[in-house]
Amino acid sequence: MDSNLLTIEIITTNEPIIKLSARSLTSINDKGKFDILPRHANFISLIKSFVQVKGENLEKTVKFN
Repeated sequence: MDSNLLTIEIITTNEPIIKLSARSLTSINDKGKFDILPRHANFISLIKSFVQVKGENLEKTVKFN
């Protein structure tokens, strides 16, 4: 795998909803806004409102209630 890419997997209590590779992820959790970039340590979090994923020719935002 390209070391400049993240492997992102978003899972709800019911099912996985996203699994892809990207260059960055932005979201909000209980502590506030955060970004994850390549080579970041493994990260698990409860998401508050959205996840924005960016990569080459890719920009996707998933909103949660």
